[in-house]
Amino acid sequence: KVTVLYSASLDEEVEKVVSKDIFLVAVCFMLMFVVLCFLFFRRDLVKSRMILAVCGEISIVLSMLMGYGIAMVLGVPFTTLSQMLPFIVVAIGVDDMLVLFQTLETVKRTYPELPLEEKFQKTLKDAGISITITSLTNMLAFILGMFTVIPAIEYFSVYAALTIFADFLLQLSFFYSCMVLVEMHEERSKAFHCCSCFCPGPEPDKLPVIAAETVDSKVLKISLTEISFHSWTDYFRKPFWVVMPIPLRIGVLVATLLAVIVSLVFVSDLQEGLPLQDLAADDSYVQDYYELNDRTFQTQIAEDMVKMYFKGVDQSDPSVQFQMLQAKDTILRRSEYASLTSSEGGLSPDSTWLHQMVDFALLSNLTTAPCASLLAANKCANTYVPASLIPQESFYPILDAFLEQYPDKDQVIVREGEVLVDGKRKQTGFLLASTFPFYTDAITDTQWASYYTDLMDLERELNKELFPGQDSDVILLFGITLVFSQQQLVLWDEAIQNLCLAGAGVLFLCSLTLIHPLMTLYMGLVVVLIDAFLFGLMYAAGVRFNSVSLIIIVMAIGLSVDYSMHVMHCFLTIKAETKSERAFRSLQKMGIPVMMGAATTLVGILPLAFSSSVIFRVFFQMLFATAGSASYVGLIVMPIVLSMVGPPPLFAVDEK
Repeated sequence: KVTVLYSASLDEEVEKVVSKDIFLVAVCFMLMFVVLCFLFFRRDLVKSRMILAVCGEISIVLSMLMGYGIAMVLGVPFTTLSQMLPFIVVAIGVDDMLVLFQTLETVKRTYPELPLEEKFQKTLKDAGISITITSLTNMLAFILGMFTVIPAIEYFSVYAALTIFADFLLQLSFFYSCMVLVEMHEERSKAFHCCSCFCPGPEPDKLPVIAAETVDSKVLKISLTEISFHSWTDYFRKPFWVVMPIPLRIGVLVATLLAVIVSLVFVSDLQEGLPLQDLAADDSYVQDYYELNDRTFQTQIAEDMVKMYFKGVDQSDPSVQFQMLQAKDTILRRSEYASLTSSEGGLSPDSTWLHQMVDFALLSNLTTAPCASLLAANKCANTYVPASLIPQESFYPILDAFLEQYPDKDQVIVREGEVLVDGKRKQTGFLLASTFPFYTDAITDTQWASYYTDLMDLERELNKELFPGQDSDVILLFGITLVFSQQQLVLWDEAIQNLCLAGAGVLFLCSLTLIHPLMTLYMGLVVVLIDAFLFGLMYAAGVRFNSVSLIIIVMAIGLSVDYSMHVMHCFLTIKAETKSERAFRSLQKMGIPVMMGAATTLVGILPLAFSSSVIFRVFFQMLFATAGSASYVGLIVMPIVLSMVGPPPLFAVDEK
């Protein structure tokens, strides 16, 4: 079986993945439209809100156009990771839409006598603050994520921050205005559906009322229509977990703490790195190459060669040629590096172009200069430097003849100019730079970071010993794999820095908006819990720790606020006799929209699970884990904590 890989393979395959999976964005929007239509649908056409599904989709599309447009105008490069942003923006936008919609529905049921204008004022007062806080924290998390040395994360953070800001503006302007128009038409009893095959339901005031669970001996009343289509909402109309006996609530918290400890224990065992084959589609020829390489050659030598670049010196000078060959000889004398030694036609294919050029000159009976005068006494044992080198006066004629015989060597040198000969590009003039290849012994994924460090130390050593006194480094060691090795080397430092910055920014913002210091402390606890769960779930799912997963971990700080802030803010505004009742009523008021937001997030990212790229599927796994753990912490853990040790109400109203 023959497998192929060339220098442009990965770039081309990444572009194919982007083109191949772009339809998933359209699938995401279609799925979200169906879900929103289901959520907004009512049998009474006068009360149906399906038109809001269209308005919501339009607002999200406009926010992405605005955010992407501003980023591109600013010159921020568009990367593969930026293609995943629509799935996140859809989730955040729909979450804000549902909070606004459900809050309005609650206000209409609680205060039916208020005029429409006051209902919307109260809706914006209750939901607008929460949406503002969550949007600001999301933006802040990404803004602080820009302070990284990894360009891919920096570019993604810029696109995300701008798009989330645009979504925030459009939700509170465009979509909110659409809600006002729809309610105005309802006031005039106008239906917003062109089909009339659905029978209008009975008037709301004629619906029977059933008694629900009691909290602290007070009966809560629930309209029968509220459970007609969404039976799962009963859990949030009667959230029993915040009124359980205290020993049971403590048991839930202890179990959560144990899960966090277990997750943190396995952090050190996380696999690291970004395998290059993960950048390509599952059916790409690149996968065949790396699969064969891992089974065979990777057990002998590394999968990618490293190149030694020379620049800024006159390579026609025999003394410079000698130093260049000395540099490679120094590398080959080290046990961790290797060089293939097969030969063909008198030339060694894995050797340097300079060595091959000397061989060519000798075989062609061209003039060469002995290098014995350049060899110091302690260098006579040098086995790699040839006995002859190319004299300076005949260097370029011999180079031209060599390239005529071996035109592929034109790819490893850079000359001052170029001309077209028979329609083909040919380099001419002074030799500006050139490269020498070499391989390493087999290196595992976990060894590349330390190998990169050793290689950079070697680069400094060679420049210091062989080319002292130069204004800039003459030798540069580089290989495509080293890009990811360098990323892996700084990944943990970047993760700690970004998590600390984003966490500190979120806590600062929460201290200004939640006001009560205990709530700010609890929000910090939420961030720690969710990120801890993410690390544990990464280990369980076999997800590697790399730049892709780091983006989700940083983003989880903002999303964790989304799922907890609404309930915590509501808890501060409710006045009741006990903390349990306040937690109970907070979940009654905000639990359903938050849970709907989590459900729509999962629906929105579902197309990523069917991507042809490993990176996109990892994105799905991480976002799924984020939504799941954030929902558990925001709707289960924190309400239980508040029911036992919550702060007193601020700006309280007596909820009926």
